[in-house]
Amino acid sequence: MAALDTATPENFECLGFADFVVDVAGHTLTGAGGRDVPMTRAEFALLVAFLRAPGRVLSRDHLLDAVAGRRSMPFDRGIDVLVSRLRRKIEQDPGSPRLILTAPGVGYRFTERPHTGVARPEPRIGAGEPQPRLTERRQLTVMLCGFGATGGVPAPLDPEDLASSLPGYQALGERVISRFGGIVAKSVNDCVLGYFGYPEAAEDDAEQAVRAGLAMIRYVPSLDGRLRARVGIATGLVVFGTPAGHASGPPAALGEAVEFATQLLGLAAPGTVVISASCRGLTRGRFEYQPLAMTADSFDCPKRAFRVTGERPTASRFEALREGRLTPLFGRTEELELLLRLWRRAASGEGQIVMVSGEAGIGKSRLTAALQEAIAAREERWDRLEWFCSPHHRDSALHPVIAQLERTAGFGYEDTPEVRLAKLEALLAAERPTPEEFDLAAHLLGVPTDGRYPRLDLSPQLRRERTLDALLRWAEVLANTQPVLAVLEDAHWADPTTLELLDLLAARMDDLALLLVVTHRPEFRAPWAGQAHVMELRLSRLSRRDTAAFAEQVAGGAGTLPPEVMEEIVERTDGVPLFIEELIRAALEAGGEVGPQAASPVAPTVPPTLYTSLTARLDRLGATARQVVQAGAAIGREFGHDLLVAIASVPDNALESTLQRLEDAELIHRRGIPPEATYSFRHALLRDAAYSMLLREPRRALHARIAEAIIRLRRDAVEREPQLLAWHYTGAGLAERAIGFWRRAGEQSVAQFANREAIGHFEQALELVEALPPGANRDRFQADLRLAQVAPLMAIHGVGSQAVETCAARVKAFGDRLTDWPGAFAASKVVWHTCLMRQPVPTALPLAHDLLRTAERYGDPAHIAIACRALGYSLYIAGEQGEADPVLARGIALADGLEDADFAVYGENPRIICRINRGMVL
Repeated sequence: MAALDTATPENFECLGFADFVVDVAGHTLTGAGGRDVPMTRAEFALLVAFLRAPGRVLSRDHLLDAVAGRRSMPFDRGIDVLVSRLRRKIEQDPGSPRLILTAPGVGYRFTERPHTGVARPEPRIGAGEPQPRLTERRQLTVMLCGFGATGGVPAPLDPEDLASSLPGYQALGERVISRFGGIVAKSVNDCVLGYFGYPEAAEDDAEQAVRAGLAMIRYVPSLDGRLRARVGIATGLVVFGTPAGHASGPPAALGEAVEFATQLLGLAAPGTVVISASCRGLTRGRFEYQPLAMTADSFDCPKRAFRVTGERPTASRFEALREGRLTPLFGRTEELELLLRLWRRAASGEGQIVMVSGEAGIGKSRLTAALQEAIAAREERWDRLEWFCSPHHRDSALHPVIAQLERTAGFGYEDTPEVRLAKLEALLAAERPTPEEFDLAAHLLGVPTDGRYPRLDLSPQLRRERTLDALLRWAEVLANTQPVLAVLEDAHWADPTTLELLDLLAARMDDLALLLVVTHRPEFRAPWAGQAHVMELRLSRLSRRDTAAFAEQVAGGAGTLPPEVMEEIVERTDGVPLFIEELIRAALEAGGEVGPQAASPVAPTVPPTLYTSLTARLDRLGATARQVVQAGAAIGREFGHDLLVAIASVPDNALESTLQRLEDAELIHRRGIPPEATYSFRHALLRDAAYSMLLREPRRALHARIAEAIIRLRRDAVEREPQLLAWHYTGAGLAERAIGFWRRAGEQSVAQFANREAIGHFEQALELVEALPPGANRDRFQADLRLAQVAPLMAIHGVGSQAVETCAARVKAFGDRLTDWPGAFAASKVVWHTCLMRQPVPTALPLAHDLLRTAERYGDPAHIAIACRALGYSLYIAGEQGEADPVLARGIALADGLEDADFAVYGENPRIICRINRGMVL
């Protein structure tokens, strides 16, 4: 086929690479099996730019021009975000890209040469194939930016002038949104709408949205000075995606967050950013805020809004999100003692490195904070260096080091170049740097020297080498002056140059009074691992006892939350401190509740502060992994390999590789070997987050497939696991099937003397019955289920209890509506028996007459004999012995002609009891 170099993509209708087909004219990307891959406009433009120049390294500026068309501000880092999103959609393993490779310090290279003359594929969507991801539920931060005239404009802008100005403002707004990791939904009139958290979530989506808003109001006046920006930002759950039939169109979101962002925009004055309380809860100490009063008639509850006045110069995201309030350290005594031993060794001149690993929220940053507290309490002379990596700066050389130097120098956002130069001179004065060293530092921090210092004429490679050498000498001088604790947070997000610097530092550690603590997630592998002075420390989850104690402490003491709520928090958080903190916070804010219980398939509540970080872990693994995870989540916290294969709609080879990736990413845990393997989610909240992303109809379809697969694969499931089938049929919206299995589960529990569980199963069924249309069918379900509840209620509360009497009355009421109900006699007998225990005279007598009439209506001799026993005894206690005797005699005559087994179900034998009662009468 012809190479792409011979013509531009506009000349061809379709292009092919790997398993994908690109329809350039139609702006669509199709994957294997005709699967449409949703693409934003910027992502598609970036892909086409790569296809135009296969094998060539393209700079970020080149790619930005291709995506944005024109540039007004150098927001090149937005390309890194776009590349990351594009990799998720076209790479088999986004973590080890094969198609889009990074050229460090330069840009990116597309490795595969596309072929032309490819036919447009016909989409094929069958029952056994993956469905295109068109819509889903997810947490989204919505930013709406409006442009209006400034207060200094002497007269309103002419409509033609406004029309000519707006495109430039819109283009700037779109680039700012992309720069900070958002996508542009649309630009209409004087507004630009952006989404943060789609198609991939990131832990700091809300923070990036606020930063984008602040950048917007800062840069907009620089265009022509005639318009200013105002910004409204809100966070919430939305139904989000591309409508069916428009896979290549702009994404759309429906939900309160979109409407609320519009309301907030109305509150924002020109040159200000206003955010919702939900967004404020996610950004916390990252920014400075002013509360605003807000009333919105369109919402059910009062809302709060905040004006963002600026970003706080907080070094650590960990500290910012806790706003200076650290929770107690639980279950880490041994780990802290180990770190202190390493510190003492390092302080004596034997440099040490400790790699502290663990999943998000496990307490890595809290442990390093405790270490700093302990050192500060014991040492008079020591120093510390703190380097914080960021997911948005993985391709920004030495970003953590530069940020640390800027903090130490005291750089402010509004500092002029002259002020920054003066602060840099003050910072380096004690070091007495050579002119070369000062130039290297100034260049590293982007501070112009205005000719006051000689500018080194160095090639980029040589400048890089000398900069690294200067940084190493600076660290050595610092460590030779006094012991140093250096902390590199989130090394899994470190840029390559920072890792190279630390690798060089690791080789010089032997004689330095320096302890380097590196925190990272399990997937990170350090180049200096395995050296003699390097120790690895893996943080495990808290024990159940420590979890309960920690939860109680965070809640404010014993009794603050109900015991059942605390128990659920312990169960759902799996010993992860961050999960415990956020679920406690959510429960306190909700008045002591943590969301729906898991007795039926509803989407459990996940605190917004955790929702984004959990879904981000899923999004990083790509669409197929998310599909597999959601299928597993619909099955439950634990799921079997055979069942997943039956319902996941993913080819076997793709399923196996995806499960391995999920296991490697520590999202799931496997026991056994496929096809006999069983998998479980490592965290209940992770399962809850994945499940909550499913829309109602796909969720119902999954549950229906699961129930049918269970019956097909596990032939004894109907008898052994009726509760499981009931749960899935409930989730499938198949009410009558679910009711039948809930009833069966309840009857099984009664037989096992698990009476409270039985009542719960019957209540689940009754909830579904309430949703059925009125009529005889619903009445029959009500009567049957409430009659079935009587026995466990009697066992728990006693025959004469109020609970049993109330249930019996309901049974009778529903039974009386039915003309031919097999349970009519049993219902009447329960009502009579309960009455006999609570208020025997005179109410029991008419009920006994009714019981006999019911028995005679159906003509069962055993029922008539039992009814005669009831009526005879009721007449006796009412003082009518003369009428009681013939009734009891009739009961004896009927009972003598029957077998004992005919009465066993009722727990009494009228042959005996009638004779006893007759003896009392006579």
